[in-house]
Amino acid sequence: GIDVSEGLSVRVIAEVGQSVPYANGGASKLRYHEDTDAAGIVPMNPDDPTSDGYVYVVNAEKGDGEGGVYGIYFDKDGNVLEYTDLLTGTTDNCGGG
Repeated sequence: GIDVSEGLSVRVIAEVGQSVPYANGGASKLRYHEDTDAAGIVPMNPDDPTSDGYVYVVNAEKGDGEGGVYGIYFDKDGNVLEYTDLLTGTTDNCGGG
């Protein structure tokens, strides 16, 4: 389990090797990647970050050209809309450290 502070909650968004479930009842064709290394949140509208959704951008630190960067897209209410690859074919793309 996951320990969280009082008043907060968590939910599973994606699991390695599984399709990512969408809020509309569908799911991604792409399975969630292995070897997550670093991540960030990017607002869809940088001028007004709370007006639109956001993207959870995360890399996969794999060797031999099997790495990449992926995005889980959310609407402004936190519902999952899409999971897609943004960059593929990288090798050992490390988030730092």
